[in-house]
Amino acid sequence: GPNQVMAAYKKWYGLAYMMDEMKPTPKYGIIADSELLIYDSSTCHPGGAWSRLLDRIEQNEKTKRIHASRVSSTATTYSFGGETKSGKDYDQSLISQNLNFIGLESYVLHQKCQPANDPIPAAPCKELQRVYEQALWSWWTDLPYVNMNVAKQMFKFAGKRDPDAGKDEKDGWQALAKEIRFERFEHVGYQLWCVAYHGWRFEDVTAFAGLAKWGSYMEDPSEGADFAMFSPMWVSGQAAEREEAGKIARFSRDQPPLILFHADQGKDRSRRGETRKEFAAVLSILLHSVSRHEYDDLL
Repeated sequence: GPNQVMAAYKKWYGLAYMMDEMKPTPKYGIIADSELLIYDSSTCHPGGAWSRLLDRIEQNEKTKRIHASRVSSTATTYSFGGETKSGKDYDQSLISQNLNFIGLESYVLHQKCQPANDPIPAAPCKELQRVYEQALWSWWTDLPYVNMNVAKQMFKFAGKRDPDAGKDEKDGWQALAKEIRFERFEHVGYQLWCVAYHGWRFEDVTAFAGLAKWGSYMEDPSEGADFAMFSPMWVSGQAAEREEAGKIARFSRDQPPLILFHADQGKDRSRRGETRKEFAAVLSILLHSVSRHEYDDLL
């Protein structure tokens, strides 16, 4: 929906700001808007797990693997204005939309990679076909970082010009971002671009992570899932809660998670309830100061 597109835009625009304002441009950026917490603050010291974040990102860059699991066609269904879709149907539509964003939907899904090597070689085209046909869903299965040089390539493709070639401030990356209609679930589009042009592959880890319902296996883990072999750099609040309850396997202790996303879900780890009450009290005072009472029942 439009809110998801807006969420994608604000994350890409954040990267555009980094491209314009941070010199030299950082090597990597993270595009996330979830409620985040440090997974284990005791690792935030020299030599601790957090000190190895860059090493882990660069190791992932070398392996060129994207962890994903297949989406079930029966685990759940969703209704959209009279139309019912399975989780698999829905996620395939999102993959298709992101293929369209990178200009490859028709070639991969309709032309079936023909004519050969136009616009991309057969191997990455077949890999993109596999991702779609098997509904390999990779949304937030690990820290959604991007290589900033690769992100610039995507910007130039989508915006049809190169801000680095311009000399006027209006030609910057932020100006270009304003002209682009980004696609929702934007990191999936980035991953598909990496497959198409940079030799990445999707690794099907369904045997360990279980079938996804429609969100990724990391957002809503299946009982018995084992993520230790992947050593994800982040995990969801739901995953952490289920690991602590023994419903999924223990996370890697050698390369533990660093960040907790969707921290507003699952176990309360940051005075969530108390903070909401405090915020509601402040908001109520502000509203009453301007004689607004229509939200009293909600506060």
